[in-house]
Amino acid sequence: MCQTNIVRFLTGTLRKKKRDEEWDKFFSSSHSVHFFQSSHTGGDKIMRPKNYGRDRPAMLYLALNHCPAAYYAQRIF
Repeated sequence: MCQTNIVRFLTGTLRKKKRDEEWDKFFSSSHSVHFFQSSHTGGDKIMRPKNYGRDRPAMLYLALNHCPAAYYAQRIF
């Protein structure tokens, strides 16, 4: 039997900037991530990695680790 834990996070939690090691731990038991309403107008844009120090928002962390080709194909997120 497969046991699945579903945890809901507010978009604000995923927009906080953390180090990659922290995001690794945060997503360690995740199978998927849903950014509900993360693309609404007026939200923070996800910039290129050079615009951040060691701390990055979750969307950038996931994009660079799981779909860098798609991330770099976009001009602006």
